[in-house]
Amino acid sequence: MTYSTYRQILIHQPNRKFVRLLIITEEAVRLVHFDRSGLYFSPYVDIHEDPYTFVKLVAGLTACDEEILGLDTSIQWTIDKKTGRKIAGTIEAPSKDGDTAFKYNLCMKTLPFVRPSVRGRGTTCYRAVDPTSGEVYVIKDSWRTESRNPEIEYLKAAHGLDGVVQSIAYQDDCAQTSSFRPKDAGNDSDPEFFNRVKSRVVMENHGGPLESFKSRSQLIAAFRDTILGHQNLLLKGVLHRDIGVHNILLGSLNAAPGKRGIIIDLDMAMWIARSASSKINDDYRTGLQRFHSIASLLRKELALVPPHDFWDDLESFFYVLLFILLMYER
Repeated sequence: MTYSTYRQILIHQPNRKFVRLLIITEEAVRLVHFDRSGLYFSPYVDIHEDPYTFVKLVAGLTACDEEILGLDTSIQWTIDKKTGRKIAGTIEAPSKDGDTAFKYNLCMKTLPFVRPSVRGRGTTCYRAVDPTSGEVYVIKDSWRTESRNPEIEYLKAAHGLDGVVQSIAYQDDCAQTSSFRPKDAGNDSDPEFFNRVKSRVVMENHGGPLESFKSRSQLIAAFRDTILGHQNLLLKGVLHRDIGVHNILLGSLNAAPGKRGIIIDLDMAMWIARSASSKINDDYRTGLQRFHSIASLLRKELALVPPHDFWDDLESFFYVLLFILLMYER
């Protein structure tokens, strides 16, 4: 299996936490494990000298237990027996009333948004309905590095702000990639391994992606209100740092000024007053490079460039606008 094959599995099975397979030769077997922290593989095991381990590996990978197979059991699908297609589904997430295992109905007409990256945050968004109230929400799963602040810290700061996504409920530490591997797989001898923690946030539903605008005035209004939202965050001491075309949504139909564009994804945000300059500079990989400011792109090579600030984010807004202007004829 290649990384591209693993990526396709994640796209078509968005509730996957990890994927495992065996490499088998006539003499040995090796376990290969993929998750959001990357790739892990075991040493080769001689199947003739140690047949018991070989049998255990085969039995484990052919188990019927969804948890063992790497599936998130808090998401369940109803399958049409005739076609084999998913026709309904539920997702467990916290509710605004404090229920930690509330079941929302998944909107089957809307495909989940799945970030196609293999290693990283693995952001996945589901549109779901509260069966008691009929309210539509967006439920977002993501995997942050263990050292990074959870997104809910910034979402709480954004509460009530125009132009910024609003959270309803939040669940942290749903899973950790370190628990999927042997204890010694992520020690100091492996600098490439970063433990990632899964979180789930329930957010208000808004309009579609920025690219789905219907008129020039709608596009400009969305830009105006998201830039205002960015300023509102900044006044709360939060720097977004991940402005891109996928992190700007249109407001709901007939939204009031201030809510016609919504800035989302605060995973990469930082507190301005608490962030050391060196820490911000080191994180040059934040977001899509096509929307990075020139200074952000230079930080990888130049140690004297000033730390990321709101000017870099405003430059990213400009590049998003250029992207829209160049990609659309009218």
